[in-house]
Amino acid sequence: MCATRFDAVTGVDVAPSMIAGARRLNASVANCTFRVNRAGRLRAFRDGTFDFVYSRLVLQHIPPTAAQTYVSELVRVLAPGGVLMFQIPEPLEQDPDALYRAEERAFVEARVADTAIKRVAPRWRIRAYRRVRFRGLVPRRTRPHRMHMFGLTRDAVLGVLRRAHADVLRIDEDRSHGVESPGYLYWVTKRGAAAR
Repeated sequence: MCATRFDAVTGVDVAPSMIAGARRLNASVANCTFRVNRAGRLRAFRDGTFDFVYSRLVLQHIPPTAAQTYVSELVRVLAPGGVLMFQIPEPLEQDPDALYRAEERAFVEARVADTAIKRVAPRWRIRAYRRVRFRGLVPRRTRPHRMHMFGLTRDAVLGVLRRAHADVLRIDEDRSHGVESPGYLYWVTKRGAAAR
């Protein structure tokens, strides 16, 4: 979708397998390129390279100190007057049992589809069924190793942005990380001349 709105689009990921998949899925899109970046910084890109920078469901998988560095790097590669949008939750609970319970609760409490049976079934019965269904899908003893998840406090993010000479345009609540800790979408611009 971005490729129809911009002259050139660059995707970056730490995993070669993700880059290979992106290249395969976008082979027919001439203005998309993809790069593996395993470094702690975005040194492959000059200051002010991009008019728009987008990061979603990424920074939460990076330890907090490294995530702060990456936020600063995202501002650095942003062109003056450009827009950066990134998402990151507040620090997350790392206890696997607490995460399991939070995922189960989200599954059990999800909105009920408007079907004939669900319109007449008591809510408690739907919840009980979902709890059994979740435990069958994701048994506690056999669930796969979880990805590490982290976060940054809103104050920490704002401090990084201030030091990077970025201006916050807006902050929206966001729960796309899928657990109970609050999260935010940050919309940021870089001080300086208008975008190219």
